Amino acid sequence: MEMIKERINMLNENKLKRSEIHKRYLRILGVILPTYILASIIWIAANIIFYKRQKQKLENGGKENTFDRNQERQRLLERYNQIPSPNLTFLDQSSIPVTEFTDDESNLNNLSDHSSFEANRARVEAILKRNNEPQFMRRI
Repeated sequence: MEMIKERINMLNENKLKRSEIHKRYLRILGVILPTYILASIIWIAANIIFYKRQKQKLENGGKENTFDRNQERQRLLERYNQIPSPNLTFLDQSSIPVTEFTDDESNLNNLSDHSSFEANRARVEAILKRNNEPQFMRRI
């Protein structure tokens, strides 16, 4: 009988120790877990807000960038048209037709009609008119 009482006392002591340990760790978990959850929610909300702002800036910036790019292309074409030809200074620059060059042999044989400067100029103008961005922008 005495052994049974001793066992019961030991079990009760273990139960008290266990409940004390549980209380201590549950307090810590009760503080850490909600704090972690709250911080996670704040982090996710902040990322969503930053993403929306960044997306809006890119959309607005894209429209402005397209306008600026077209303006820059026009400016470059105007500046390029102002460059005088080194060999044909006595000819009117507007009378020289601008032709688009491709890599086939027939167009390469017709280059003898113009100076190499005019051929390069026509090639650059054709490329700039065909593309939306200036020549130097495609390398970036």
